[in-house]
Amino acid sequence: MDLSSGRPCAAAATDAAAVAAAPDEKRPHTEFSAIPTVDISPLCDPDSSLESRARVAAQLHAACRDVGFFYVVGHGCAPTVSDGVRVAAREWFARPTVEKNIHKIRPGTEGRGYQGLGSNVTRYAGGFARDWHEAIDLYKDFSPDHPDVLAGRPLHVPNVRLDDAPVLSAALDAWRDEALRMGAAILRGIALGLGLHEHFFAGDRAGDPFWVMRVIHYPPLPTPGADIGGGGDVVAETVAG
Repeated sequence: MDLSSGRPCAAAATDAAAVAAAPDEKRPHTEFSAIPTVDISPLCDPDSSLESRARVAAQLHAACRDVGFFYVVGHGCAPTVSDGVRVAAREWFARPTVEKNIHKIRPGTEGRGYQGLGSNVTRYAGGFARDWHEAIDLYKDFSPDHPDVLAGRPLHVPNVRLDDAPVLSAALDAWRDEALRMGAAILRGIALGLGLHEHFFAGDRAGDPFWVMRVIHYPPLPTPGADIGGGGDVVAETVAG
């Protein structure tokens, strides 16, 4: 995610699972020459007119329908937020592997934690390939006494604590808050674009979303041809940069 106010960030809204399950001839095929850029500032301004929000909503609707992803500007996220994550993440990934493995994904973490180089595997029809990247995966946090944690609900566990990296931890917290704020604004626009009330996705539908935050490091390729396999998202909204 690039959440700086002077740079665009990319967003997408799609049902990737439905697309992946469809036969190729029934999958959506679009042609476009440029990625749309949408100024969502009216959606972030509580004093904006409904007319101005509706204009943005129409642009979001067209971008989702015709392209599937788009750049966003006017989101109001300070450059220091994304820059803080970028600097702190680079410093953390430069640590020795033994230090990073303290936070390695383990049974019971429900996918949260550090994923080392080659740990992620992309499967193909003829086999599989290990992706050349490392990452930190953080999901929505839950306290140990949360009802869903006590009930053993899948994915509902406390997050991995980066206590040995307080600068990175604080930067990620700030990033998460800004991303959730911007994501909520985009969902309001999508709702309007669909002819719904702009707060349709609030409350039980998506008012308290289950979020996933991934910070990825791509080191130089060790051999020609090494790469990262294709993938798709199975969430309502993705913000990336």
